[in-house]
Amino acid sequence: MARRSLACRTLVGLVALAAVLLAHPGTSSATDDTITVQGRYERLAAIGTTGESALHAVRTGEGTYWLDLGPNDAPQPGALVTVTGRLEGARTLDVSSIGAIEGSAARIVGPASHRADRVLVMRAYWTRNRPARPTTAQARSTFLRKGKAWFEEVSHGRYSITGTVTPWLRIPRPSGCTYSAYESMDRALTRAKRAGFNLNSYSRYVLYLPCNGQGMLGLGSMPGPFVWQFGSLSYDVAVHEQGHNLGLRHANGRECYSGRTQVTWSRSCNVVGYGDSFDVMGNRGPGHFQAFHKQRLGWLQKLATLSSSGTRTLAPYATTGPGVKAMRVKASRSRSYWLEYRTKSGVDSAFAPGAFGVVLRVRGNGTRSEPQLLDLMPGSGFGRVGGRSFHEWDRTRLPVGSSWTSPERIRFTTTSQTSGAARVSVQFNAPAPRVPDAPASVTATPLVNGADVTWERPADNGSIITKYVVTASPGQHQRTVKSVGGLRSRTRFTGLDPAKDYTFSVVAHNQKGGSVPHASQPVTPLSPAPMISITSPGDGATVSGQVTVLVKATKNAHSGAAIDYVDLLIDGVPFDYDEGAPYEFDWDTALDNDGPHTLTAIVHDRNGESAESAPVEVTVANGAP
Repeated sequence: MARRSLACRTLVGLVALAAVLLAHPGTSSATDDTITVQGRYERLAAIGTTGESALHAVRTGEGTYWLDLGPNDAPQPGALVTVTGRLEGARTLDVSSIGAIEGSAARIVGPASHRADRVLVMRAYWTRNRPARPTTAQARSTFLRKGKAWFEEVSHGRYSITGTVTPWLRIPRPSGCTYSAYESMDRALTRAKRAGFNLNSYSRYVLYLPCNGQGMLGLGSMPGPFVWQFGSLSYDVAVHEQGHNLGLRHANGRECYSGRTQVTWSRSCNVVGYGDSFDVMGNRGPGHFQAFHKQRLGWLQKLATLSSSGTRTLAPYATTGPGVKAMRVKASRSRSYWLEYRTKSGVDSAFAPGAFGVVLRVRGNGTRSEPQLLDLMPGSGFGRVGGRSFHEWDRTRLPVGSSWTSPERIRFTTTSQTSGAARVSVQFNAPAPRVPDAPASVTATPLVNGADVTWERPADNGSIITKYVVTASPGQHQRTVKSVGGLRSRTRFTGLDPAKDYTFSVVAHNQKGGSVPHASQPVTPLSPAPMISITSPGDGATVSGQVTVLVKATKNAHSGAAIDYVDLLIDGVPFDYDEGAPYEFDWDTALDNDGPHTLTAIVHDRNGESAESAPVEVTVANGAP
């Protein structure tokens, strides 16, 4: 699926049904603007155009209060809490204290392995006339048929969903689209129950609302049974939100810089919310849950754990069948790395051009630590291939022949890759990364007024190649070839002089610096027109009597047009012409005055192109009679 233009997609961590509200909710007033409430705490994560932010709420019998926690620690989602704070507006509390009620426990939703959920899909409206879309068939296709196929593929048959779509349900107009999600869900469930649906027969509830979420496409309780979609019929939004229902967080990336240069790892890094393009819990399509998420859910087929050097074969991650589907490398007590081999298979087929290959994530070992996708092709930027666009976070694979060395001196190298397997070398206690080797086999092929230069990608020595710098001498003409992974190993020079010989030296660069240069053999650029020169007599010669003037003419190297004829001029005046090689002219110098004379020749080809030779200065010395 193509990348979305919306940066804002999801809120997570909404509340339970009204039936599970606190048995004794209450509100008391401490001062004129300070209140204390009791209810169930819910954490929400919001994505907007300015990035990710956390939202917090407490659900009470009197409604929902939004919480500004400030420096206060957040309880576990689903915990019954007492909250004291200053009321700001109708339903926002500036929290001074928050604490779990003694003896209460947060709701726990277990792993989704080897089970199914039954989903009730509701469409609610509040206008005079019900909306035309989505029809019952469209809702069934998006939320049930496609969702069922997705979960069965991604879980490798270990999890599925079934369900029912209700008729359109008319509810009272909510006070807003997203921040009234609770009341809209409660009202829709009430209407569904009145319409004869047994709510206890379902374990998940999806509510479609025909309103503008102001950039927000969906919400999902985390963990919990509820999904909201705001005007969106994208099934990947629905499965994303149901991933939150199963307890999964967002899939993020790790963005690092060295100065202004993007790199895989440095001391200056930040988390890119939704930056993981390969996991539906990111924001770029319906890809499989990453290995860490699948392991938590009990869906990962086979995981290999590596704590010493070795080379492993990774089977295509999205396929069902034998082989290691993911590899975990223990780096330290506080960090591990996770590898997968993503191929064009199933829902993963929607990835952008150039995305497929070995991907790597880093995870801290804290209980709340989530893996972050590493950009192993830093600086790949934006572009288009085959009519499809790609984004920096679409191209994060470790290309074949490239390596990356972690801060713990663990070197990862993709040694080979086919449609059926990828081989990855993991070297512990690797040497520190250094500059690449010199590019080999630098070859220059002459072109008209230029040259085509190629070379072989050298060993990157533990730090991925990011560019080549190619220099043409003489003149020190230079080209910088952006080549993430060193994959592009060719460039073209133009504007060179066909009368000169050139050599081309290539330097490979990675994060550690530039290699030693390796140069080509000299080449002479081709002329864009026929070429001609007078080979005899030589410039500065003294001649007398009968002289044979020899002319060398070659056809246009670019067009290949044959030579038509050659003119010889003496002192700018046409002397004779010759229509066939070798081009020779008999000159009786006795017919000209003694002294200096200038010879030039002009070649004409059958395309109408012509060229003039360099002048040859001679001195006629026959002696005065």
